[in-house]
Amino acid sequence: MYICRSAKPTEVNGKSFLDALEQGRHLQGLYHYEFNRIYDYLKKDKKEPQESDIRILGVVVTGTAKQLQSLNGQPYLRG
Repeated sequence: MYICRSAKPTEVNGKSFLDALEQGRHLQGLYHYEFNRIYDYLKKDKKEPQESDIRILGVVVTGTAKQLQSLNGQPYLRG
């Protein structure tokens, strides 16, 4: 999975997701509640969440019609 906030995409794996989630829990920003809610949901009755607790249900892909054309007809694409 990749997160692209700029022209340079960044690969995201379970560890980096959990690291970002942990950082978000310590920030007192707009989404502080959501970071804690997700963290608590993933950890359930454990001390902390593990990579195996993460399930990817989908992603959002953006781009121009020309850029997205290469995805046309792919079996994993819904939309």
